[in-house]
Amino acid sequence: REVLAFAKEELLTSMDVEEERKNKFRGKLYILSEDSAWQEAGIGHASVIGTGTNRRLQFKDEESGKILHDRPVFASDVYQLQGEGERKTIIVWEDQEDQKDWALSFQDDEGSQAIYSQICHEPGRVLPAPKLTNLQDLARRIALVNPSQREQVAGELAEPEFLAELRETFHSAEDLNSQKDL
Repeated sequence: REVLAFAKEELLTSMDVEEERKNKFRGKLYILSEDSAWQEAGIGHASVIGTGTNRRLQFKDEESGKILHDRPVFASDVYQLQGEGERKTIIVWEDQEDQKDWALSFQDDEGSQAIYSQICHEPGRVLPAPKLTNLQDLARRIALVNPSQREQVAGELAEPEFLAELRETFHSAEDLNSQKDL
């Protein structure tokens, strides 16, 4: 029995390690200096830890494992996904508590999309709330929705709050004459 208990514990530990590895993404952390130049703060792995309103964005140094950034996840409109063309590999935000600008640059789209999704979505939701800063991303997500999530996405699209936010966002885009968002 002791051997079975040990084997079970080892299996669970290896599963936890594998799950943790899946939710961490390699990238570089930058901070905007006082003279408006981006300075590298470290190379490591980004992850979102915690759940609900207790979520935190954490970045650990690749070599030492030291935590270089550990802050609460703010409202979704604080974060912007940036990059060139379809390749969106940078997340930029202003920390609302320390008033500093930060950026995470990922090796690939998978890391940036996964972390951005974890940051910007309410727990249990597939789609982010419509904002001018994410309309193109929202359209792409709707067009490429996973078949297993179609029903949930359809439900979210039909919610009165979602439709009201989308309508307001389109009105803002029209007022700003922002053709790319229309």
